Amino acid sequence: MTVCVGAFAAESKAIVMVADKAITYSSNGPALMQWDTCVKKIIPIGPFGWRALIAGDPNFAQEVVRITVEALTTQPDDARSPWKVMERMKLAYQQLRETRLTDTLLIPKLLTKELLVARHKDYAPLDQNLIDDTTDEIAAFQIDCHMLVCGFDDLGDPHMFLIADPGIAQNYDAIGFHATGIGADVALGRLLWDEVSPKDDLEKVLYHAFEAKANAEIVSGVGYEWDAEILISGNRVHTVPDKIKKIMDQLFATNTAGPFGSVDDEDVAPATWKSILKKYSVAVLAGNGDAFAPNRKKKK
Repeated sequence: MTVCVGAFAAESKAIVMVADKAITYSSNGPALMQWDTCVKKIIPIGPFGWRALIAGDPNFAQEVVRITVEALTTQPDDARSPWKVMERMKLAYQQLRETRLTDTLLIPKLLTKELLVARHKDYAPLDQNLIDDTTDEIAAFQIDCHMLVCGFDDLGDPHMFLIADPGIAQNYDAIGFHATGIGADVALGRLLWDEVSPKDDLEKVLYHAFEAKANAEIVSGVGYEWDAEILISGNRVHTVPDKIKKIMDQLFATNTAGPFGSVDDEDVAPATWKSILKKYSVAVLAGNGDAFAPNRKKKK
């Protein structure tokens, strides 16, 4: 349970990625426990410049990424094509899903896929009730894992696609943004309301992507803590520093307080917030975003 947001920005020269850090856990039954953690839900797909934003089962997602990286390592040219990356990830998802289904539903019944659907003519037929029950379980089987994948092709064009159960890929290049996870509907509604566009300045899209995530916090399962990364054409990635994230939090607190609300002094953004965010976005696009990282030592 989570929310992940991706959006093109700066005339499609950048991709903003925002994700919460909440983990929801249930050992048995509907009783759920949730807490913010240090987990990162924006993970690299090997050294190829692509990123996956994970909603749902992180272990399943990590395995999909591992299988994809192994395939791209043997065919590195495929990493330059979004369509081939999408196909590799889709096949990895489907392969792992079938393994998970077999281990969960068939093996405990001493069955395999072949024994169930391509049974040899010399074998005794299976009991019809067993067939019906197993078929119903297979039909109801689901993997709780969505992966929003972002990256640039070798021409510098941004791409975004979603891989979800049962291993279906959907492309969102034309829209230029998407969200996934339990808070996706709220986040998408906010992005549509703000009329987010790939032509917008980087700092504007960064704030709106965070704002979409923050609005989704109303949904149980979406955490307060968050990570943000920015992909730049040329497959450069920049982690948004705490200084900039704090300004985003302050702006959101002020903008959502309403005419009758109040905001604590520490939740008020500095008067120069607009120029700070503009300088930051310009630096990131130029490859100098690390100048805004905390505890950076000045050169003597």
